[in-house]
Amino acid sequence: MVTKYKFMKKETKQLDKKVEKLEEKLQAMTERWKRSAADYANLEKQIDKEKKAMVGFSTAVIIKRLLPVLDSLKEAVKSAQDTGFGLILKQFGDILKEEGVVEIKAAGEEFDPQKHEAVEVIYGGEDGKVVEILRGGYKIRGKVIRPAQVRVVKKEPQKDSERVESELVLK
Repeated sequence: MVTKYKFMKKETKQLDKKVEKLEEKLQAMTERWKRSAADYANLEKQIDKEKKAMVGFSTAVIIKRLLPVLDSLKEAVKSAQDTGFGLILKQFGDILKEEGVVEIKAAGEEFDPQKHEAVEVIYGGEDGKVVEILRGGYKIRGKVIRPAQVRVVKKEPQKDSERVESELVLK
């Protein structure tokens, strides 16, 4: 009976060791599974983020191509004084607004090379102020897709050589 007890005790120890090893293996596999599930969730988030960025980029490209049409339409409204053109321009503007397009404010603002393109410099007056918008600039979701072309005021230079030099720098 003693030998049978020793044998069973030895067998129980072996079974306990096997159970312990299997539990460790199960725990390791569970951890790997959790990491894989988290990696997959992160991948899905990354793909969604990239999709949104691609859609945003595509929208910006298309809108940038439509801006010359908007400019022409604005000119047509100015010259024709036609109510129909005005309504079309309003519809076009509403669509652009829905897509997140905002016109860049420029007149009376401080010149900002990130938002404005200086096409002409006028001497005299408050230095660095935009005095006139020659072509509107636009942003989409905070990103400039076309800078505003503007006339900028510079204070009068001391010498003629400074005037020529400053004109070359801005153009």
